[in-house]
Formats: sequence, C-alpha cells, structure tokens
Amino acid sequence: MGDPLRPGQEGVPAQSDGRPFFDGTEDAINFFLSTPTTPYVPVPSCSTGTSHAAKQNSRVAQGFDSAYNPFWTILDTARLGLAGHSYGAAGVSYIGQWDPRVKALVAWDNLAKPDPTATTGASGGGPEEKPCLDPKARTVPPITKPALGMSADYFLPPEPNTSQPNPSAKTVESMVYSNSGVDTGELIIHGGSHLDFSFIPNVAFGASLRGADMIAWYTTAWLDRYVKGDPTADARLMTTRWRNDSAEGAIDSNHDGNMFSFFYQSRLRFHRSTGGALFDCEDMRAGCDGLTNHDGFAGVYSYVTIDTAPDSGCASANAPTGTGIYPWTAKIPASQPAPTQSRPSRRDCGSSRAEGAFVTQVTQLPNTSVNSKAGGGPWVAAGAAVLGLAVLLGAHLAAWRRRRGLPAG
Repeated sequence: MGDPLRPGQEGVPAQSDGRPFFDGTEDAINFFLSTPTTPYVPVPSCSTGTSHAAKQNSRVAQGFDSAYNPFWTILDTARLGLAGHSYGAAGVSYIGQWDPRVKALVAWDNLAKPDPTATTGASGGGPEEKPCLDPKARTVPPITKPALGMSADYFLPPEPNTSQPNPSAKTVESMVYSNSGVDTGELIIHGGSHLDFSFIPNVAFGASLRGADMIAWYTTAWLDRYVKGDPTADARLMTTRWRNDSAEGAIDSNHDGNMFSFFYQSRLRFHRSTGGALFDCEDMRAGCDGLTNHDGFAGVYSYVTIDTAPDSGCASANAPTGTGIYPWTAKIPASQPAPTQSRPSRRDCGSSRAEGAFVTQVTQLPNTSVNSKAGGGPWVAAGAAVLGLAVLLGAHLAAWRRRRGLPAG
C-alpha cells in the first residue's frame, strides 16, 4: 500500500500496513535505551532498506530531535516491559517476543500471535504486515516472555450484542501461551470498549467508568511481577477487588460491581513468585480458590489520584531537570517552601533499582492531594509505567514526524 502522491510510503493510508507498528515499536525501544555514547539510530525501512540515520543526524544538528533519550540516567536497561494498544498491541505482541531486551508485555485489545504476517488478535483484525525486503527482519520467535492480554465487551462503536458471542473468542492467544508453558492471562472489561484503553478525557471517546483503573491496576501488577521482580505483585494479580467494585456497582443498572465480562472468559494462569506454585483461574468473574482481598492496597483504586500524586525515591545526580517529573522541578505554590534538592549519586540509587524498573524520584514535596497517605506499591509502579509509556509513545511520535519531514513539535 502507499500514498499515490508518495509512492511506496509505509503505512499509508493509515493503518493499512503493519510495518510502522513493528518497526515503530523497535524504534521506540532503541530510542528509549539510547545514551550519549550509543545515540539513537532509526530502524531502516522494512520495505526498501533505506536508512533514516542521515535525516536523524540532520535534525539533531538543527535542534529538532534529541540524539538520545534525555532520561537515560534513570533507566534500568536490564528490565524493560512493553505495553501497546490496538495495532500497538499487535506490535508489542510480536516485538516483545522477538527482541531479547524485553522481559514481559501487556497487550491492550488484544494479545496477538508473535507473527507480523498473520492476522492479529486485535479487535477489528489486522494489521497484517506487507512483505519486508529482508525476510530475516521478520522471523517468527518462540513464545517465551510472559504476556497479559486485556480486552473489552465491545469494539467501535460499543453496540449491544444481539446474541451470545463465543465466550472464548478473546482468549485464543492466551491459551496458546499456556500450552507453551508461559505465564499469561486475558482479562475482559465488563461493558468496556476499545476506547477504555485510550486514556483520553474526552466525551467523544466513550469508555466505561472504571475500565481505565482496572487496566492500570493489572498492567502495573503484571510489569511489577515480571519486569521488577516484585513478589507483592502476586496478590495484586489475585485480588478480588475487581469482582466487587463499589464505584462500578453504584452506576450499573443491576448494581453489579463485577468488572469482568459475563460475555467473555477472563483468565489468569501464572506461577507464584515465591515457591513457583501455579495459580490457575479460568473464570475470574466467577472466582477461584486462591483469590484474595488482601492485595496490599487500601481503599478505592484510582489511577488519576496516583498519577497526580508526588513520587518518592531517588534520582541519579545527572538526571535532567526542568521537566516537571521530579519534585524539585515542579511548580511550587508560593505558600509552600521550596524542597531541599537532595540528589543522591547514581551509586546511591543502585539500591532503589529493586524498587522499580525506572527510578524517577528524589525529595518528597508537601502532598496536598486526596488519599495522600497511600504510598509505595502500586503507586510507585504506576509512576514507573506512566514514565515508560510516555517515553515509548514519545519516541513513536518522533519517528512518525521524522519520516514525514515534520517539525519536532
């Protein structure tokens, strides 16, 4: 496929060709892990083999692009997880298995085969990839990395079902993972749609009330478990809270607080962090032995509250400032004193690596947000995941602009 005005351009018309979603995911990882000594080099064109390195170097010289990830000092490059939505879910389903740097992945609507030339498991199908110049660029890897799939009752637009759908239609690839002996799961949001995963605060992008919170909960728990190696994530994966969510029950016409679909099967099958015992629940809506209400988080979970709360921890001495990510660079109300800018050395931060895949924080600012008592656990994990996704998405956008000769924006 291609634009008649730009023959051979990859991915034009939009979403007609899977190559940008696979090359783009690899591009994002490369940028994410780039440093001053190993600057970012764009992935060559899949269809022509054309290198975009000269364009990247030119844009860096003009100040339009960064030569490397400005946040490289706060990353633990040995622990990388991926999350992707829609066709991006197809991208991470493949690249997550293909790239040895990736530890685990979460596919939002939905988990697909690790084969870019096959019809994907994404809602709506696609994006099958057009042929690459070098067939070796698209080898099909074995399934070895833990992967969580998440989906919803409806696609676009969210229209009611007129008949009972196949209850196992969305768990096909998760079953393949289980048959391969790899930890996996597939969780379906009751009443949710493809847009629950967009995190867009706009009425034009209709989604369920609590879907985004459920997505954030399980995504951070999965990445905590398999990227951070955090044993407390087991309890968050095996929680009962989403089977009886008070906020969901308050707005459901039948006062049903169970966030798992009654149309489709939701399942989790993984090995416990301690001892390796197998947890296998093939019907999360109905519940199974081993589920717990002691998940380590008190009260109602809200990703917005977590995302807007100050972080805690440490940052390396040469971490970038002026971004608003760190407490000392945030805008401080005049009524509050400026925090002490305590910057531990990179060695001082080493012990904190066990606390998160991405160490982002230093001095705690005075916290005026609601629920400010909650801390650690999912809160730190959510901040880490948001940072990781932001940088990956930013790299995707940068690559998209580079390929079209647009300003960095």
